[in-house]
Amino acid sequence: MRVRDVFSLSGLKYAYIKAGIDGLDNKISSVTVLEVAETKEQSWLIEGQLYVTSLYAIMNNKEKQLEIFESLIEAKSAGVIICHLDLWLKNIDPRIEELCNKMNFPLIIAKSETTYIEILNPIILKLMEEKSGGYLDANHMQNKLIEYVVSKKDVNVIYKTMTDFYYGGKIWFLDIDNKLIYPKYNTEFSELSNYLFERSNEIQTIDNENKILTINDKKYILRFVRSQGMFFGTIVAEFEDNNLKDSDSILDIISRIYTLISTKNSRVSEIEMQRQQEYIGDLITWNFRSDEVAIKMGMDINWDIQKISQIIVLNINKFQENPRGNLRELERYIENVQYQKTNDMIKRENKDNLVGLRSDLIIILIAKQTIEIKDRINRICNQLLKYWDNDLAGDISIGVSNEFNDFRDIPKAYTEAIDAFKFGRRYFGENEYTLYRDLGCFGLIREFRENQKLTTSLGNIFQKLKEYDEKNKQDLYNTLSQLIINDMDVDKVANSMYIHKNTVHYRKNKIIDLLGFEPWKMPYLLNTLMVIALENK
Repeated sequence: MRVRDVFSLSGLKYAYIKAGIDGLDNKISSVTVLEVAETKEQSWLIEGQLYVTSLYAIMNNKEKQLEIFESLIEAKSAGVIICHLDLWLKNIDPRIEELCNKMNFPLIIAKSETTYIEILNPIILKLMEEKSGGYLDANHMQNKLIEYVVSKKDVNVIYKTMTDFYYGGKIWFLDIDNKLIYPKYNTEFSELSNYLFERSNEIQTIDNENKILTINDKKYILRFVRSQGMFFGTIVAEFEDNNLKDSDSILDIISRIYTLISTKNSRVSEIEMQRQQEYIGDLITWNFRSDEVAIKMGMDINWDIQKISQIIVLNINKFQENPRGNLRELERYIENVQYQKTNDMIKRENKDNLVGLRSDLIIILIAKQTIEIKDRINRICNQLLKYWDNDLAGDISIGVSNEFNDFRDIPKAYTEAIDAFKFGRRYFGENEYTLYRDLGCFGLIREFRENQKLTTSLGNIFQKLKEYDEKNKQDLYNTLSQLIINDMDVDKVANSMYIHKNTVHYRKNKIIDLLGFEPWKMPYLLNTLMVIALENK
């Protein structure tokens, strides 16, 4: 079968060739759906395969689209059929058209309302005319389930269809942490759950796809779902001795669908996270045309900002400690584990609370309670500190804004929370939370910095120290700052600066000699405090 033959089939009756017309004689060996693709690992590419796709997962990523077409051409694929054009993907990148024309790679556009199954089935039937009926049934099953996935059918419906109609026996679907995804709240699963929990580390290192397990005279297949080197979870299915081969064949298809669901959900989550982060950026700077736009954009990502009355900012200090280091593993862990668990914790406190991730910050928007709860914020912050201390060995700081009644005050509250955690980290250390309302005059530091008259009057007080440090490669000004922060405790200063305490005493005397006064005593102390506070951002 050649590419030109597909136009005679019912599903592509109204399709047209967009580019690569000179490749219509390419041979088709198979046909499949391309919905989520990773070009770094190209084992999924098959020579002569025709791909049907809407490019939904990467509809906003032109570079990724071009990269995938380059990979398909390199693998000598037969061509690509684009579905649902105008519904998801609005247009074809001109670079893709140019590439397809240059490489004689057919790019076909199907009628937008044509479904995947209407395209796939006639091609499969044509390809498999001499194959057995069982093979056709299996392909029909796979294609029907793929149609469910790409058409956004409820995943519980897909799991139920796979369990009841195609497998015909009991199946349990588990995530990467061996938590039950489907069926929910299944009482029969307790023994299996205990087994999997006790052997969770062993399971992920098993090389084979399957493991046969017997519990109380019942036999189970444990199928470990992997793709492109990644572990997606486990499928547990009951089976009888006489139908192991058939069960395994059906589970092979079911595991592919499970992988597709997982990768699609992962990509959708990634897109949702990106939209959320973009919205947070606009929210904290109030980059909206109007209040109505701010509310609507929030509702588009299921954020009702009208219910928010306070902001908590959780800063992950390790990012400041090593800003140029290899922190990608930490970022992945925070995104995939810590952020999700923090979100669950905050949502349990109040379903209207919101949690967002922005660089090295987790931003928590606290919804107003209908009833007054004493020490609510203190309890939430202590829970956060306890959880993060257990799971990440500390290294966080938390700042809390004042309460507000108008959602338009969110940018101001965000700034308050930022100032609170920075002050707390500087003066109280890590793994603490600081309330903006407790900062007193330190809460006005940001305003003081903007007062040119004040900053000018304080600017030259310690100029001699700074010039001496620069000329002699010394650290007198920093030593003064540490003395003030540590209440003139020489031992603490020595420890914090990794120097001997005699060196601290020497520097104290040198500071007095250069300035002509003791800056840690009144009336000079007030100016010293102001200068140090203003310079520690």
